[in-house]
This record gives sequence, C-alpha cells and structure tokens, in this order.
Amino acid sequence: MGDKTKVTLTLDTDLVDLGKVKYKNFSGRVNELISIDLNGTDEEAILLEEISNLNNQLKIKKDKLCKVRKKEALLKGSDEGINSVLDWARKVYGRNGVIGLNMLEKECKSKKVSFENVKNILEQEDVAFVNYA
Repeated sequence: MGDKTKVTLTLDTDLVDLGKVKYKNFSGRVNELISIDLNGTDEEAILLEEISNLNNQLKIKKDKLCKVRKKEALLKGSDEGINSVLDWARKVYGRNGVIGLNMLEKECKSKKVSFENVKNILEQEDVAFVNYA
C-alpha cells in the first residue's frame, strides 16, 4: 500500500459502532475491504473455492452415475436370466403339462434369478406345478 490520505465517509452509525467493537483497527479494515473490492484478490480466492467445490460435486455425481449404471446392468442381466428361465419353463410345461418346483428352483439358481418372482409370473400364466418332477 502507498501513502495514506484522510477522507470523510458517511457510514451508518450502527455499522461504525459494531465495527469499532469487532475490529481493533476499524479504519484498517475498511481500507482492506475497499482494496479487496477494487483489486479483486478476494474474488479470485472465492472463484478458486467455487471451482474446487464444483470439482468435488462433479466427482460425487460421476460416482453416483457409475453406481446407477452398475445397478442397471445387474437388473438388465437379471431380466435376461428371468426371460431365459421363463422360456425354459414354458418349454417344459408345453411338453409335460406340469413343472416340478424342484426343477424350477434348480434352474433359477443356475441363472441366479429369484425363484419366487419366476414362480409368481408362471402362476399368473396358469402354469401347473408339482413338488417334484
């Protein structure tokens, strides 16, 4: 900073009183704030902080996107597995007229799909079941 010049400013009385209580050197603080406002050094720090926060948010969003894609892939894979088991079950039902729950459960385990979901779907299609076939 350069030489100092004494000026007269008109400020709210409340601000002056609070400023004198809060800051040891009220005049120095006012000078610092005007300098920051004119030179923009504080603005640079604020922008850098905002960029850092946005980078952190971007990283978080990318992680969430990755998790969503993994879940979708798992669900899609399980849909393919369910369709495979349903196709198998319809073929067996077409040949035998019934499906053994033991065989259906075994097929579900091999395709890693929910036995209960497959059974419910087949029940809605009026497929007949026996315990063992």
